Amino acid sequence: MDPFELELRYVDMDRTAMPMGAPIGPAPRGRAARGAAILRAGVCLCLALLPVGAGAARAEEIAVVVNPALTAKLDLETVKKVFLGKKDYLGDIALHPVDYRGNLALRDGFLRVTLSMSRRAFNSYWVKEVFRSGHVPPIRVSGYEAMLKAVAADPGAIGYVPAERVRGVTSVRAVLTVTVP
Repeated sequence: MDPFELELRYVDMDRTAMPMGAPIGPAPRGRAARGAAILRAGVCLCLALLPVGAGAARAEEIAVVVNPALTAKLDLETVKKVFLGKKDYLGDIALHPVDYRGNLALRDGFLRVTLSMSRRAFNSYWVKEVFRSGHVPPIRVSGYEAMLKAVAADPGAIGYVPAERVRGVTSVRAVLTVTVP
């Protein structure tokens, strides 16, 4: 066996490393044995409670929402232009895109499907755009409720939330639904 290809495994809680295939030693007793048994039982219970197909990827629907005062229809291309700062007005209403702060999976999916950009590319785009043309980047909020409140408060606001968050809400209007695979 080549000494540089030695695989190690951790044997006990103090992270003592031993080569693969080496005898481990006596079975744990007392508190360690009970802890290992509880851990095994917990893992088995969690696996038994998983619904069938839980590992399968599920498509998520994202609703693009606007203030009810904005009555114009919006298509995907218009939403893209608004979020990239290339469309500032719709009729006589000034448009204000609203985005999320941080590393939200919903944000990543929206940017990928709607704008064909990663989070990093979108952020980089806006850094350049601010210095190049002086446009203002989208307003940032920190959650779904904050998004709904921001859109409801501004007649020109355009944002996005999971589609199920819009059902029964009258303070905003869903104008477009995109599916994120």
